[in-house]
Amino acid sequence: MTEIIEALRHAYEAFNQGDIQACLNALDPNIEWIEPAEFVGGGTYHGHAGVAQYLTQSRQAWAEIHSEPEEFIQVGDKVVVFVHARIRSRGSDEVREARIADVYTIRGDKAVRMQAFVDRQEALRFVGLGIGDFI
Repeated sequence: MTEIIEALRHAYEAFNQGDIQACLNALDPNIEWIEPAEFVGGGTYHGHAGVAQYLTQSRQAWAEIHSEPEEFIQVGDKVVVFVHARIRSRGSDEVREARIADVYTIRGDKAVRMQAFVDRQEALRFVGLGIGDFI
């Protein structure tokens, strides 16, 4: 599982650099990608083409966007990534920050599903953990 965590780490780096195609390397060609309704473009996307579309529109929606993975937590066939996101709207100097979680389901050496969560505790519950598991 160490290889997939490294691949996911590289995917976040690629996203931050605007290299959408490199983001796809860690993903199965038939991935299901789910973003919360609260996010710009929130919804479900399928396959590399769908994910590339979402990530591209995500980058274009903001003047600046940066997603920094803070922690990777392996739970069975899932990897929870705690992400510190920083965004700045076009025409604004104000940077907004959020601490979210992405949960990847892994098969073999690729992610077959990704679901983003606005609430990190909800992501932990989704994989069968609680905040008490980290104290």
